[in-house]
Amino acid sequence: MSTPSIPDLVGSAPGHRFDTRRRLFAAFLVIAAVFAVAFWSQLAGLRRIEDRLGQLQEHDQQARLTVEFENAIESQLAHQAQFMAGDDTQLAGYREARARAVQLLAELDRRVDEPEADAWLAEIRETTAELDRLLQREMAPAGPGRKPGSAATHDKTAALVHRVETNVDRVFGFLRAEPMKYHEKVKTLERSTLRLGTLFFIGTPIFALAIAVYLSRSIARPLAVLGEGASRVASGDLATRIDLSTRDEFGALASKFNAMTTALKEQQEKLVQAEKLASLGRLAAGVAHELNNPLQVMLGYISLDRHRVRGEIGKHLAAVEREAIRCQEIVEGLLQLSRPAIPIVVEPVDLREVAEEVASALRMALGETQPAIAVEGQGTALGTRGKLRQVVFNLAKNAAEAAGGTGRVRIEVIALDSVVRVVVSDTGGGIPAALRARIFEPFFTTKATGTGLGLPMARAIANALGGDIEVGQDEASDAHFTLRVPRAEHGGA
Repeated sequence: MSTPSIPDLVGSAPGHRFDTRRRLFAAFLVIAAVFAVAFWSQLAGLRRIEDRLGQLQEHDQQARLTVEFENAIESQLAHQAQFMAGDDTQLAGYREARARAVQLLAELDRRVDEPEADAWLAEIRETTAELDRLLQREMAPAGPGRKPGSAATHDKTAALVHRVETNVDRVFGFLRAEPMKYHEKVKTLERSTLRLGTLFFIGTPIFALAIAVYLSRSIARPLAVLGEGASRVASGDLATRIDLSTRDEFGALASKFNAMTTALKEQQEKLVQAEKLASLGRLAAGVAHELNNPLQVMLGYISLDRHRVRGEIGKHLAAVEREAIRCQEIVEGLLQLSRPAIPIVVEPVDLREVAEEVASALRMALGETQPAIAVEGQGTALGTRGKLRQVVFNLAKNAAEAAGGTGRVRIEVIALDSVVRVVVSDTGGGIPAALRARIFEPFFTTKATGTGLGLPMARAIANALGGDIEVGQDEASDAHFTLRVPRAEHGGA
């Protein structure tokens, strides 16, 4: 019986999807994604806080500029008022304060982008320009005899100054209120970022633990089952089977493991059989020569004296001769098992002719109790004619004895691509399954007068020719033996 080869055992098992690496990749990808989301959310929160702090700093800068602008406007208005009251020494201070106010107003225009504040700043620009025009009219009659401004001019200046101060206060109040809003936004962002960070800090270990449990159930447990099975095999239990029905690498590995243990068990049985044959060979080498010579002498004397004796003694001598011949057959069988198994010379052998010769010999030997013997098919094998005839005769003789006088024996020769098969079948009722496992063991026989060496010798010859013998049984409970030897057209043995 053929057993799986190593390449067969390591090949891909059909019906299995190799998902373990995908599960591992997916699990680590999910963990990495969770950490990436956590990191990104924290980074985004910090950046939002940084943006708010930048905006807060900008509004603080704008408020500082507003304070400086307010001081410059107040200085400008104070110098302007004193100048218009007749103090010409204030003109230089006015011009300096005016230039500073214009510079700060331009800076505020550049920084402030709030529509409401922009409108107030535009009104301040127009009002201070109007005040400057009033001052220019007062400066027109400049000279030692210049008179202070009129009451109408003072009233108009006061109104313009009030408008400037009012708008400056509005701008300052607006720019001071904005930082308070940004302070609240920063606090809100800090709280949300802290809550999200706490959530990830607590949830990530729980999620990682769930992933670990999942991987343990889908990977660690199958590995433990495989390890336990390997330990049992290592202890000598070749009947170990691993029951993993998962459709992944572990299920495929379990299937291959079971195929491996089956192959190992079959190989072990073959090794045991080979060891038995080797032991018998060593035994035969030591015993056969010691027994064969005495048996030959005994049979010689019996054959000389048997025809001289009649009556009861003659019957006894005939019985002794039969038993001595049986002993000689056993010794010859042992000698066959002890001889080298490899044929020296092989040649093409027509197995149809061999089968016909065997059928004719059986018909003559069995006489009236012979079953119907049919020979079919064609095929030329590579081997030794005498050895192949011995094997086919042994198989056909056993089949004829099992079929009896009313049964049928068929010898079918089948030529395949690289081998020729000789299938010998009979209608003798088959062989029980428990006996089929031991049928090629030396000295195992179910016949009262059998030696138990015929089938072991036949299989040894077939193995020596590069073939084998297998036993089977069809649905009708008819037994059949199949001899398989190399086909002649496909090279030597």
